[in-house]
Amino acid sequence: MSFWDRFQSVFMAQANQPLYVAIPNDRVSPAIPDEIFTPDDCYIRVWLNNLYLAHKRVLYQTRVPLIHAYCRFLYWGHQEELPRLASIGQVKELGDALDRAVSLNYRLLGPVPFRGGEVELLLALIAVENANYGDMLLNVLGGLSQVTGTGELKLALQFLQPLKRGVEGLFGLQHTRPHLWMHDTFTSGENAPSRLTPGYRVVMDVTESLIDRATLWVKNGRLCQGPTLEAATPFEGRDYFLFYLERIEKRDDIPGMASIQQVWDNAIVKATEESEQELDVAFNTFKGTVLQSPDLIWQDQRDLIQLLRDRVKVIHAERNGLGFLTLTFDTSLSGAVAESRPAALGPPHLTREEIVGLGWR
Repeated sequence: MSFWDRFQSVFMAQANQPLYVAIPNDRVSPAIPDEIFTPDDCYIRVWLNNLYLAHKRVLYQTRVPLIHAYCRFLYWGHQEELPRLASIGQVKELGDALDRAVSLNYRLLGPVPFRGGEVELLLALIAVENANYGDMLLNVLGGLSQVTGTGELKLALQFLQPLKRGVEGLFGLQHTRPHLWMHDTFTSGENAPSRLTPGYRVVMDVTESLIDRATLWVKNGRLCQGPTLEAATPFEGRDYFLFYLERIEKRDDIPGMASIQQVWDNAIVKATEESEQELDVAFNTFKGTVLQSPDLIWQDQRDLIQLLRDRVKVIHAERNGLGFLTLTFDTSLSGAVAESRPAALGPPHLTREEIVGLGWR
């Protein structure tokens, strides 16, 4: 039995069946456009926006909300499985204030390129007694945060197997019984039973007859209830968690991608100090790294190559004309990316084949 199958069987056997509701985008502020996910044309990011326990104390024990998320999606030519844990207990300095903290906006997945196929999510809310919130849990939480916090999933995957074993051991502890759970499979097809579209979804410990869906709203990433958006206040009284599927057209964290940053820096150094032959090698190395990255969609790959070409041309002109010491623009990747927005970087007529064949000139 696979890691995914083991956890799915545990959740289905132990957890109660909750209410699962998609909040319409016209009931969300700030507004979310009605868009679709197109393969190789955008990224997906999954946020855990809010998790809440209505009763944080049972007898004399303080309970801490914890979300276990498991994501399965098409990546690098195969179905990848990524575990994630999120809890306010990740902040050790909170100490005894754990039951009085507000839990908002944990990144569970991404951004990762949407390559098509199915995106499968399994999320479970677990009420952990604070007394059992030990070093093992904190270590697993911290490890998963470091792994999934990197901008390049391909670099993080090599550390996932030991962390999966840590998560599996965690759920062998007492008082880690799943309380609420949901499992859904999203696809981009127009007639899909659960179409992959941007938006908020809530899982709540309540039956359909006890909640009026028309009174549920999302304001600034928080679940609210009321007759109107303006009158709605933060929802209380029931255990729940709120998550958000986000569609991203362009990554904003590329300067944090170590492999891209390294070859960018090397090309800039060659442009400012070395011969044209060495620059050609560095530029082609950059192109190859970018075009082979499974963490970038084609539009970002194309834009980055054009961006470096523009930078190198200016540096080359400075060296041959006024001299390098007059160079005043930012040659860092983060500075170049920031300067390039919001306008598109690459010429619209350029094809992938033309990009691959081009040198820096």
